[in-house]
Amino acid sequence: MEINKVKQLVEILEHSSIAVLELSDATGTVKLAKTALMPMATHQQNAPLPTPALAVAPQVAAGETGAIETEAEAPVTEVAGEVVKSPLVGTFYAKPSPEAKAFVEVGATVQQGQVICIIEAMKVMNEIKAPVAGTIGQIFVETGDMVEFDTPLVTIVTA
Repeated sequence: MEINKVKQLVEILEHSSIAVLELSDATGTVKLAKTALMPMATHQQNAPLPTPALAVAPQVAAGETGAIETEAEAPVTEVAGEVVKSPLVGTFYAKPSPEAKAFVEVGATVQQGQVICIIEAMKVMNEIKAPVAGTIGQIFVETGDMVEFDTPLVTIVTA
């Protein structure tokens, strides 16, 4: 999609009461959402409008209310070994595809540089590799969970 078209969509979203805007064409799909809705108020003609932050909206399955719920992060207790944390914001995947076997499981032996999971960010699959060799001690997140920077993913217990 052309950058000018995306800029126009952002402009439309910013100056309307629309919360989510999605547009598809032959080159792809763009979905924009306001993170905080602005109250509709009368503004002076030359007064600048506040610019809300934009974010990618989560997909809502049929039958859901559309309310975004945040799950409490699993508490990370002190564990032996190295905690591998997410280097980016995205969606955690334990398997390369829905039908495939998980990259690692608790108790599995991993080598340094071995892929232990994938974080999807902006439709890019980013492989997360083991920083050290050892055994997977704990997995903190599940496939499909949203992760932030420094969210603990797994622990690797070294010998």
